[in-house]
Amino acid sequence: HGTDNLVKKTNILIVTYLVGAYILFITAATINLNMPGVLITAVLLGAQVCFDLFPMVNFVTTMVAYLTFMVLVLIFKEPTAIVYDFVDASLVTTLGLVFSWRKSRNAWEHARAVAALSEQNKLLYESSVQDPLTGLPNRRNAFEDMASVIRKANRGLTPFACMILDIDNFKQFNDK
Repeated sequence: HGTDNLVKKTNILIVTYLVGAYILFITAATINLNMPGVLITAVLLGAQVCFDLFPMVNFVTTMVAYLTFMVLVLIFKEPTAIVYDFVDASLVTTLGLVFSWRKSRNAWEHARAVAALSEQNKLLYESSVQDPLTGLPNRRNAFEDMASVIRKANRGLTPFACMILDIDNFKQFNDK
């Protein structure tokens, strides 16, 4: 629970940083008429691709920054600069979204592979502590359970007894 809370706080901090950086750099790019908007957009999207944001958070923050930038460009820049900034910002925004989407997809595929491996390990463990013919717990399971029972008995200072029987020719009896 503490780790989930830390991850949420970290994501909020990252999004706050990105929004603040967008506002600062977008304002700087639109006020400085000689500064090409693609440089600012490229720097911000490069930073965004480096962070591990959820795909929808990434898309929303990117689109807010892109639209804000375009509105400010329309207000402050000349028509020729508007066209260049529109083309540059659109291209860089698209590339940034593609790269960040691929990164999040790779992370998702990794998480799926880890989950599948975990499930296979669980099945492998279950098969190692269960008799394949009868489905009953085997000797390994008994020894694992026995260790737990002994620890519990020692903690509670309660008596404990165990009996192990070795039945000769049990296979012949079992087969009948």
